[in-house]
Amino acid sequence: MFISLQKEILWSTVVQILGKGLQIAIGIVTVKGVTTILGTENYGLYGKISEFSLFFATAANLGIFGNTVRRLSLEPKNAQLFGNALLLRLFTGMLFLGLGWIFALLTIEDPIFLLGTLFFMSSLLLDLMTTVCDALLQAHYKMGRATLALLLGRLTNLAVIGALSSTLNNTPEDFNLSLFLLGPLLAALVTLGLSFLFARQILKPKWTLNKTLLKDLFLSSLPFGIINILNNLYFRFLPGAFLVTVLSNSHFGIYNLNMHLSATLSILSTFFMFSVLPKLEQSLKKNDLKAAKLLYQSAKRILGLAALALVGLGTWLGPWALSLVSNKDFLDPETWFFLPLLLILTGVSYFYDLALLTLFALKDELWWMKREVLALSIGLLFGLSIVLLPHSTGLASVLILTGAIVAEGSIAFLGMRRIKKHLSA
Repeated sequence: MFISLQKEILWSTVVQILGKGLQIAIGIVTVKGVTTILGTENYGLYGKISEFSLFFATAANLGIFGNTVRRLSLEPKNAQLFGNALLLRLFTGMLFLGLGWIFALLTIEDPIFLLGTLFFMSSLLLDLMTTVCDALLQAHYKMGRATLALLLGRLTNLAVIGALSSTLNNTPEDFNLSLFLLGPLLAALVTLGLSFLFARQILKPKWTLNKTLLKDLFLSSLPFGIINILNNLYFRFLPGAFLVTVLSNSHFGIYNLNMHLSATLSILSTFFMFSVLPKLEQSLKKNDLKAAKLLYQSAKRILGLAALALVGLGTWLGPWALSLVSNKDFLDPETWFFLPLLLILTGVSYFYDLALLTLFALKDELWWMKREVLALSIGLLFGLSIVLLPHSTGLASVLILTGAIVAEGSIAFLGMRRIKKHLSA
């Protein structure tokens, strides 16, 4: 029986990784078009728009995806749960992203930044809705359908970027920048439509508003949501915010491109662990600690090997990969250390995902949430230390990224120690 469980987990992971490979191939052509037309300076602004918008989308996440996977793994035919999860995602997404755009409107004067933010935040709202459909597909091990929807969305983005690249060459670059964010918006619309159709084939959502269920779903998602926000702060957003203060727009554009490459690779452990989660939940529900421990140990070995391969091969092949999606302006020797440090951070994040989702299945997310404060403090201390190095951009950048690595690694280590105690009981 355990072999069959492994096959389901591996198939769910492999189909997502294969899909991600195709997405990367599509993304290479897409990003190549964007970086070629925008250049390092405007791509830096493009990156600032995406990072600003993603911060509010991360806050809007609230752990609803992970909690919906967990709940639907135990109640796979609960149509009211599916419908109310969609409604909750819509309400919270509109609230947080709406507040983000209002904040931008009140504090930012650049009209290009405002228009780009409006487009990008709208696409992120649609992406948030898609995650609930994907949670249902994940719980039923139908992620091939979710992957197909995502691929068709990426092709839509590529088509929009291609059309803009061929028609906007004679217009101001700043105008190009805002319009290039229409690609992700239309892609998100296509992905949501297809994902919802695929999910509806398995389970038609029951749209009856259930206040008790909504409240329960929200409150049980909240700890995971807070964890997600705190982790993204020291893993991504605070390093980006600190780097904005020490890097030029051009160098920030280079950092942003390297960061997106490593962020793409970091998703692999998320795919894998969310494939493990439903079966881990079911083993723990049956109080079968032996099966749960076997799942965890197998996952740990696989992710450990993946992390080593990532850092080694990524450092070797990374510059070549970056050259595929950009030009020589994005390969500045002054910023050579961005990629190795970001790859180490990504490798450490594999163990973070392992520990977090295992403790999530063990219903121990409150313990983890308290340790996130410690990790955030570590990241902040490293980031704030740059005030001691006002004239050393390179050293300041290394300290900022090292802080993220130490913070991520510390909580992953503590989490794995906690799991050992749980599964040895």
